[in-house]
Amino acid sequence: PLPKKPKPPPPNKVVVSDEKPQAPEPAVETAQSRTLFVGRCPDDIKDDDIYDHYESLGDKAIVEISWAQEEGRFANFGFITFRSLELLNRALKMLPPKVSGTRLAINKYTHKQKETDMELEAKKLLNKMLDARSTQPNKRSLKLVAQGKTIQPVRWTAEILKNAPFKKSFKKVLHTSAPDPALSQKFQQEHSMEVHGLQQVPAPVLQFSEVDFGAEVQNVLLERYERPFAIQSQAWPIILEGRDLIGLSETGSGKTLAFVLPGIVHLKAQKPTCPKEGPVVLVLAPTRELCMQIAEEVAQFPGLRVG
Repeated sequence: PLPKKPKPPPPNKVVVSDEKPQAPEPAVETAQSRTLFVGRCPDDIKDDDIYDHYESLGDKAIVEISWAQEEGRFANFGFITFRSLELLNRALKMLPPKVSGTRLAINKYTHKQKETDMELEAKKLLNKMLDARSTQPNKRSLKLVAQGKTIQPVRWTAEILKNAPFKKSFKKVLHTSAPDPALSQKFQQEHSMEVHGLQQVPAPVLQFSEVDFGAEVQNVLLERYERPFAIQSQAWPIILEGRDLIGLSETGSGKTLAFVLPGIVHLKAQKPTCPKEGPVVLVLAPTRELCMQIAEEVAQFPGLRVG
């Protein structure tokens, strides 16, 4: 039989219509459509690594950062939700962040008709974390709170001070003898000490039993020390009388407890703080090392939160 001839191609057709072409419907933005998948994340990755990298997109470009966890451990991937699709597309054009020498894998989180088990699990974790954090502040907000930037200034009116007086005199915790100029002068001479600004210097605390810092504090003091240091002996009665004090002494002479222990007395006597209120006791140190040393010294006393 003869081979069949191929069919000729159909002639070109031109369709003329008066109907205007319809514009494509705009894509509906959802939290999922504005989310990027972040992979190859090192264990030490932080939210600030992501915020800092995309800082050029604006302070409020990122709505949420969620890190996946599996059985309580970091699963080394997460999700970044942007405020708009435009911001997400701009982020995709940028070089992915590099953390601890590792270039992260950044991909658009898309919904497929058929998803793998890993993708289904990732989607489940994403939705769960978005639901859990939708009513909670993100870590950047928490950082601002920790830095005290959300604390509202207080206008200390006479009425406020009358209704919530600040206690600063605690003579009742002192069990020292009455002020004796001769005794105070002898103590100062023995320890090469000078006291200025007081007409009547309070009697020094010579034993821990002469001041009541509370049973828990007393137990720690008696376990670690035989008696108060010189600067503590003279500083405690002055501070506990509600006076301001500047103490100068060499390193290792007990200055930390000279102000910390009266600070504990002040702390426990004040009205409990409310959310977004500052600390009752604030310690400033010139170096980070000294700050850590003070924190370790304070942490030995139970019932205190040091931050």
